[in-house]
Amino acid sequence: MKNRLLFLLAPALVLVSCDRKLEQVDRPDPAVMEAVEARLAAERDQLEREREAIEAEKEELRQIREATLAQRESEVENRELELLREDEEARLRALEMAAQQGEIDARQGELDRLSQELSEQQLEQAGTGVIEDWTPAEPEVVQQPVADYNLFYDELSPHGSWFDTPDYGYVYQPTVVIQNRSWRPYTRGRWVCTNLGWTWRSDEPFGWATFHYGRWALLEKRGWCWVPGSEWAPSWCAWRHGDGHVGWAPLPPETLAYRRGWGASVGADLGIGHSWFNFIDRRHMAGPAYKHCVPIKRNHHYYGLTRGCTNLRYQGFQVIAGGPSYKLIKPYIHDPWPVYQLDLNRAPRFGKGFKDHRLRKGHLTGNRLQLFAPSLDAPWNPGLRPQRVADRWKNVQVVRANALKETYQRRFAEVRERQQETARKLAQANEDRREAQLAQLQKNREAVAAAQERYRANLQRQVSLNPRVNSSANRTADAVGNPRLNGRPGNRGNAGGTLPPGVTRGGELPITRGNGGNGGDGGDGGTVEPASPTPVADRLADLRRKQEEARQQRAQQAEERRQTSQVNRETRPSNTGNNANNGNATMQERLEEARRQREVATREASERQAQARASQQEQLREQQERMRQQQEQNRAKQEQARESQQARLREQQEKARMAQEQAKQAAAERARQNQEKLKQQQEAARRAAEERARQQQEAARKAAEERARQQAEMARRQEEARRAAQERARQQQEKVRQQQEQARRAAEERARQQQEQARRAAEERARRQQEQQQKLREAQERMRERIREQQQRNK
Repeated sequence: MKNRLLFLLAPALVLVSCDRKLEQVDRPDPAVMEAVEARLAAERDQLEREREAIEAEKEELRQIREATLAQRESEVENRELELLREDEEARLRALEMAAQQGEIDARQGELDRLSQELSEQQLEQAGTGVIEDWTPAEPEVVQQPVADYNLFYDELSPHGSWFDTPDYGYVYQPTVVIQNRSWRPYTRGRWVCTNLGWTWRSDEPFGWATFHYGRWALLEKRGWCWVPGSEWAPSWCAWRHGDGHVGWAPLPPETLAYRRGWGASVGADLGIGHSWFNFIDRRHMAGPAYKHCVPIKRNHHYYGLTRGCTNLRYQGFQVIAGGPSYKLIKPYIHDPWPVYQLDLNRAPRFGKGFKDHRLRKGHLTGNRLQLFAPSLDAPWNPGLRPQRVADRWKNVQVVRANALKETYQRRFAEVRERQQETARKLAQANEDRREAQLAQLQKNREAVAAAQERYRANLQRQVSLNPRVNSSANRTADAVGNPRLNGRPGNRGNAGGTLPPGVTRGGELPITRGNGGNGGDGGDGGTVEPASPTPVADRLADLRRKQEEARQQRAQQAEERRQTSQVNRETRPSNTGNNANNGNATMQERLEEARRQREVATREASERQAQARASQQEQLREQQERMRQQQEQNRAKQEQARESQQARLREQQEKARMAQEQAKQAAAERARQNQEKLKQQQEAARRAAEERARQQQEAARKAAEERARQQAEMARRQEEARRAAQERARQQQEKVRQQQEQARRAAEERARQQQEQARRAAEERARRQQEQQQKLREAQERMRERIREQQQRNK
């Protein structure tokens, strides 16, 4: 800016100097002076405008700086507030984590205690098959489909791709298979032992479907792919166990064509090779599987050391995923690893608001594990397709240990063809087939939900009425799921077992139809009475009484309906020509007679009920009397046992006194012998100590001489090192002096060169100034010449 001002002021200064010199020579022309003044005024105005612009620019810069500072101060304050908020959130998270850790510790302690309460029979059943006491049969209605394959197509697409194959139809490949070539099924998660066998808890978002429905196949040059299936199971795996290791492999798609059990030979039958298996040390069976799986190149080694133990079978409508014995693995697990009781959610809610992977993954409540397990066996499944199919694989080769038998291939192709034919027929029968399918699924959901609620309510009542229920199950059973029973319930596959009164085979209570009610006792609408705190005998007697009253009420209602229908038939108008008045009178008389008979029957039923109650009360009093007598006998037996125990105690005390006396004498003799031995040992120890002292002194003398020699040698070496250090210091000082001298000379040379450059620059500036002065004089001379010419022209 300064240079710019000088550049603008230079002409003005030149003119001013010229004017002054001209005034000395001669008076200038007024017109010329006005022009010069106008030019100077314009220059001043321009300079003023530029100064104002500079001031405005400075003000703008100041405002920007103030705004920037204010913004920075605001950001600092916000950051401080954010840090305070984060500190508070961290403190709250720490408190929450501490509380959660306490809950986890408490739950682990509870689970460890529950795992220790398993009976010997339940330990034998755990892992290898079904725990009968925990697994009542499910009603058949839960097998109705409540969704179809669109559930797979919609919810799995964000995590992988669908492909079309000629042999298996639409198959699913998770994205992780492409991203990680070492990925294998049933590895990202952990195994838990349940009442239905080995259950896989997956950590992957697609695991709720791919590890409980359908089957897996290892395809050449493509990797692992999943073939959908409609039947839920805790897992679909073949098992091997032995030499301290456990192995599992997914079952191939050909097993979808069978609803039968598979045993230890399933691997050889279906060509499951060692490359399909995951092997793990049994000590890590309770932890995350992928962290402890052995490398796949070692599979052939462990495959030869283990033997097949698969026991996959059906019990009613439930799949039992049996494998290695829990009893043989549990002693090697150091962390709490209880056996869980499965609570299968057969009627979940669907829709956009319920696509929560936490609900799909399942959750724990005590020793109960609730899992998402609806039936998807819709007949139109083969006619559905994904919204987006990534590609069509024309040639699909499955990696097998040996060629698959033609029987399995033919059976799979036939089943698949029948399913597709059924889907085509359904598509032709219904033009608006999707609306009809959704309506059918919604109807099935309502039926399954109602059946599941009745099933759970019956189980709760069974827990409250059965005196043989395990106490730990009563503490953990809630409104969902099955109780843990010590006795065998009369479920499917169990012909024996003692049931409480009123409980039928199949695990359900009888339902009584009443007037307008849809279930329950005495037509009360199906409500279930809560468990009473009265003794078990009183509850059983009350239940029998209510059942007898309901039976009599049903008989009475049936008799009333029979009499009413008979009266209606007899009083119905006929073609014989009887008049209507006589018919009406006869009908009224018979209705009155039926009413009187009902009243008599009601009084008789009331008297029978009163007699039944009186007999029950008499039986209860007799039972109480027997219990009192039994208690008296027990007290007498306890008194006799206490007296005999006191006599035995006195005998034991006498024997103990005599034994103590003998022990004292023996102890005195042993003490005398020990003192003698101690004297001998002390003498030997003294001699040994003297010998050790002499040896130690000799060794100390030699060590001192050796230390003195080493110290002298060390002093000599230190002196040599000191001299060497002095020599190195002298050499370094000489080098420093030389470097300083060289630096001084270089500095002097640089100063001389700088002075020379400065002199030359000054001479150059002086020369330029002289040239400028010469040009200025020439300009002044030309100006004077023009002025003189102007004056001459004016004259």
